[in-house]
Amino acid sequence: MVDISPYNNDPLHAYAEGLRSKYLRNRNVLLVQALQFLPYSTNLEVIFRKGYPAWPPTGIQRIANALAGRGLNIKIVDLNYETLEHVFETRAYKPEDSLEILDRHIAEVQPSIIGVSCICMFSDLHAPTNPLTMLLDHLKKLDRFVVVAGGTALNNDIGGFLRREMCHFAVAGEGEDKVRYLMDVLLDDGGKAAPRKGIYFKPADRLEQTDGGTEWAVLTGDLIGTYQSLPIEKYHRVGCLNTFSRFAGMDRPYGVLQLNRGCRARCLFCGVPKFMGRPTRHYPVAEVLAEVRYQVEERGIRHLDVIDDDFIGDRRTTSELIQGLIDLRARYDFTWSAYNGLIASQITEDLLELLRKAGCIGFSMGIESGNPDLLRRTRKPSNLRALRKASDMLQRFPELFVVGNYILGLYDEETFGQMLDSFRFTFEMKLDWSAFAAFQITSFGTAVELERQSDVNRATHVLPARDRPDGEVAIAEGVLAGPDVFRLDPDKVPARRQISQIWFTFNLVSNYIGNKHLRPGGDPAKYVAWVETIQGIYPANPYMPLFAALGRRLMQDHARVPALLEIARTNVDKSDYWRTRFEQFDLMSVLENFPDSAPGAAETLEAMRERYAPWMEADGHLSHKE
Repeated sequence: MVDISPYNNDPLHAYAEGLRSKYLRNRNVLLVQALQFLPYSTNLEVIFRKGYPAWPPTGIQRIANALAGRGLNIKIVDLNYETLEHVFETRAYKPEDSLEILDRHIAEVQPSIIGVSCICMFSDLHAPTNPLTMLLDHLKKLDRFVVVAGGTALNNDIGGFLRREMCHFAVAGEGEDKVRYLMDVLLDDGGKAAPRKGIYFKPADRLEQTDGGTEWAVLTGDLIGTYQSLPIEKYHRVGCLNTFSRFAGMDRPYGVLQLNRGCRARCLFCGVPKFMGRPTRHYPVAEVLAEVRYQVEERGIRHLDVIDDDFIGDRRTTSELIQGLIDLRARYDFTWSAYNGLIASQITEDLLELLRKAGCIGFSMGIESGNPDLLRRTRKPSNLRALRKASDMLQRFPELFVVGNYILGLYDEETFGQMLDSFRFTFEMKLDWSAFAAFQITSFGTAVELERQSDVNRATHVLPARDRPDGEVAIAEGVLAGPDVFRLDPDKVPARRQISQIWFTFNLVSNYIGNKHLRPGGDPAKYVAWVETIQGIYPANPYMPLFAALGRRLMQDHARVPALLEIARTNVDKSDYWRTRFEQFDLMSVLENFPDSAPGAAETLEAMRERYAPWMEADGHLSHKE
């Protein structure tokens, strides 16, 4: 192929020519979505409770759409779904099972090119136990295909994967236009696509990047054609999208919808604008609604989750889509949620009313910090005043379950006093739930901006309870744990291992002991439904059934209480770790002397709250001065 463009891509053409002669035997392409869980750290009980993620391969589907009409034989393989399906069928799992599933598809398709994407970020990106690394290493050993890799995980260290020769090409950011151009060059197809910047490769001893245009992709086209080869109506049988899909009903088939890409915000810790663009772009509403209608009418989908990072980026377009969902709900019973979250400062009562009418069951809201200085440094398009305003509006829409997201240990510089500001702010916000996460630097771009070492090779899960299959947050020697974390010096920056213990205490006190729905005037039924949903993901956890039992006692739903208490007792009795935790928070006395009436449950909860009242209440900290 002769490249007559003004861009110099001679290194790409030379590299592609060598790969063509070695690997290209046909025009067969296999597109693979990697596992969404750690293959060497599985918990079968959680899998059987459908607690593992099973997201449709939306990114891979977009790539397949982009390559349509080019004479390619393309097959999509969702290795994550097929592996979970295999586990349910065989009641067992070993990592080799996933690779054997992949090998069967390779034998059937005989591809010359394999594209791989991984949407999940885990600790130690380059460990052989990482799902992306495990998959690429397997393909490298087979050495029979051109391997093109992309997705959020790979984009955190493109150079690292290429230097280790784990793939031939790495695609930065969104991939449609880049992959079209790359395929033209690889297959010598005569320059149908314009050259694009952002395709990385390593032909010799140094990394190369293609030269070309940098425009973001034009968003158009629905995924109906690619869905026809995927059993999306069965995904709910083996896993979940998130807590909202479980909350909607474990037996409700689920899917996803996407209106926008990109985000207006420029949050310092976030890689979305670099990966997907800033500000937002949107697909034509008619195409999105056609895709939703197909999923609901033809495939029986009954819950959808919005995967946009900034769903209300264009208010008019979002309103048009939501009105379309309202019209469709007049004929079909389906719900939807926005787990990725809405920007608090953009929430209005008119929007909330639309969400309620359209069957939205809830959404997340990025708060990140209750400390105004950190919030400003984070560059969120919001402030504490706007967050309080959003909270006031949300109290008038109790049908929506709203989760506030907070980050602990921001930029490795956050003092414990600043973390306490966030802890106190959770009670001021009065949302249904507060989701705490441990800060990570997971991209080299962010690390450079912060002048920090990237955490790619040493990060833990953002949720410390996900670091181990049993959900335990181990207590390291010399670290304060339980209520003792409140004795930490407010002016000191806690160490990483200390942050895990702060996370445990903040989560337990904010979401269980101090949750607004377990207080007078709360909605214990709403609370219990959420906690019992989470409990399926953490079957060994005893405080979840204990507080669900307290909620049911407040509801005067006494019949379910004994079974919940039995789960709590069994989990405590078989675990020294959980017995220690219960003793730390004086929960053993609650378990052993459980109240037998709603007033008794209210008194028990009030007594527990009294112990933490000094840290729950505003006392002049920064977060209450803005």
